[in-house]
Amino acid sequence: MTDVQRLRDVTANYPYLQGLRIVPLSIPFLFWGTARIGWMRWLPGSAEVRSSLWFLSVYTALAVAVIIGRRYERRFGRVHVRERAMPTVVVIALITVGLMWIQSRIWPDGLGVPLYVVFVGLALMWTGYADHGLRKHYIPIGALWLLVAALDLIGASADLLLTAENLVIAATLLIGGLCDHRVLVHALQPSLREAHMDL
Repeated sequence: MTDVQRLRDVTANYPYLQGLRIVPLSIPFLFWGTARIGWMRWLPGSAEVRSSLWFLSVYTALAVAVIIGRRYERRFGRVHVRERAMPTVVVIALITVGLMWIQSRIWPDGLGVPLYVVFVGLALMWTGYADHGLRKHYIPIGALWLLVAALDLIGASADLLLTAENLVIAATLLIGGLCDHRVLVHALQPSLREAHMDL
């Protein structure tokens, strides 16, 4: 891929490459997944208190994501990307929720694999292949989702499956976010250096 094509792909995906914005959101899912394993027993209080702490961590992570977004804007500037009628992330979220609802209503006893987990895994792998492999780190992350979906095939309990889903969401947000940030920085650093040399 040429540098011009890479810069074009980075510009088109600029909002999604601000990866550090999603990293704080990994903490609530990591917290919930480890709590389900039993690693959070040291926390005082009942299950309701832990649930309240989870919601507090989500709100805190969202606030931190806004602050990080402003830092991105100060460091790299603002890119106006022509949005589609509905952003891809919203479409994927709606399809995922729809598949969860369909599976719970039509196949309440199970289907062998959770459709929504398979869909998210395939969507992440597609993200890794799209735009000339700009975000290829999502290919193994998507494969990890498919592995979690396969847990149902080997007879894993619903509790284990839910714990694995929380932990894979945390891993996706953490690893995907850090790698997205790295792609952005590596793509734009030479341009920023050239801009400083021109001054």
